Amino acid sequence: MKIIVTGASGRIGEALIKYLLRHTDFNLVLNYRKETSVPLEATSNKRCDIVIGDIEECETITSIFATQAPVLIHLASEINRSEPEKSWFDSLVNQTQSTVSIIDYLKSYRYPCHIIFPSSGGTVYYGNQKTPYRENFPVTGCSPYAIHKILIENYLKLLSSYNSNITCNVLRISNPYGMNARYKKKQGFIDILIDKAKNNLPIDIWSSLDTIRDYIYIDDLNDAILKSIHHIDKFQIFNIGSGVGSSLSEVIACVETASRKKVNFITKWDENNIFYPRYNVLDISKAKNILCWTPKYDLASGINAILQQKL
Repeated sequence: MKIIVTGASGRIGEALIKYLLRHTDFNLVLNYRKETSVPLEATSNKRCDIVIGDIEECETITSIFATQAPVLIHLASEINRSEPEKSWFDSLVNQTQSTVSIIDYLKSYRYPCHIIFPSSGGTVYYGNQKTPYRENFPVTGCSPYAIHKILIENYLKLLSSYNSNITCNVLRISNPYGMNARYKKKQGFIDILIDKAKNNLPIDIWSSLDTIRDYIYIDDLNDAILKSIHHIDKFQIFNIGSGVGSSLSEVIACVETASRKKVNFITKWDENNIFYPRYNVLDISKAKNILCWTPKYDLASGINAILQQKL
């Protein structure tokens, strides 16, 4: 089977490509914006075809889909979820332009195409409840980033209804970890936390220490993506997380225990900040039942796996 992966140079993209090359015999069509972003393992692997170019450009989209690959894993995204104070107009254009360009192209696509779209389970749900969110909970979003994810979900639902050749699984992912930290984009709280602890550097904490989040180890996420490739339905939404909530203080304590390092942190939490809800945990029973997927790592074993890789 041939699979298209956009956003191949992103945190999830890098990890997913390694996972697919290691655990499957899929041939991959990988999209990178710049040639300098292509890793050696992709250029040297005969199972990888590389397409260079901006995904919003018609020429790039045409080149990607000329392969007639039956699966698209669309990871390309430009939004920095940690900086909602920046231009909302720019974020709307950057987040949605490439995806809507692809959707527009696929309206009249004549070949079967199964889309896997990673949405944000950590941000699209916004409410005062203290129990895990199910997929049927009304989504309103707590930031421009979340609202754009919801917009794209709706576009994909419309596309799958409009073109009978298109199917789609939306994966509402919690907070993945176990990848390369992106300090500039403030992506990967646990990964940044581990790196900072290892180097005896302080970390800024932008939420209350009792804020509860759902964290998923990257191998579990990649396994969920693989399972969703094989589950073809017209349009489905799945929560993908651990299904277990951990407070920031519990995460810090877990990193300290596993690394035997003291975490130095600076609290910059503003209690009036609406962009950081105090509770977000996902109910993953639907993914367990339909995808036959269950996460294997809890928080402690995931953090230990990261530290073992860094030895």
